[in-house]
Amino acid sequence: MLVKRGKVEAGMQLVRALKILHKARHELLTTPLNITLTEGLAITERFGQALALANDTIAQVERGGDRINMPELLRIKGGILGSAPQPDMAQAEACFQRSLELARRQSALAWSCERQRAWPFCALGQDRFNEARETLAPVYARFTEGFQTSDMKGARELLDALSLSA
Repeated sequence: MLVKRGKVEAGMQLVRALKILHKARHELLTTPLNITLTEGLAITERFGQALALANDTIAQVERGGDRINMPELLRIKGGILGSAPQPDMAQAEACFQRSLELARRQSALAWSCERQRAWPFCALGQDRFNEARETLAPVYARFTEGFQTSDMKGARELLDALSLSA
């Protein structure tokens, strides 16, 4: 929560302290902790460390770990690749696409997952706005309640912005 609320250094310090659990062979929280630490490293522009941790965590998950988190890991890795000083937009897009495919395959159409996956298409350029809108609109249309939550408000704002950009 500290990382999400902008207290990135304090949040990363706490996550690093919690990594002691991993050393004690308690691996239940390894993937979520690594996700948070990766996000913190990216926010503080330590792109090399963030990418290395993302890759290590993806490898752990692929070896039989917490596959439910793979779409989020790929989304974060794509963000790192796309915002690094020397961005690799082709690899970033490949990560975003794989993230979205996995989320759909897992039936993880929870609002935040799909909304967060639509944003990167916007970052890839004007020509991707339609794709982002086409990704997001059908998911939004499936909801019948919860429109006052921050995720749903954010989704509506994003859809409105994408419509204005068309």
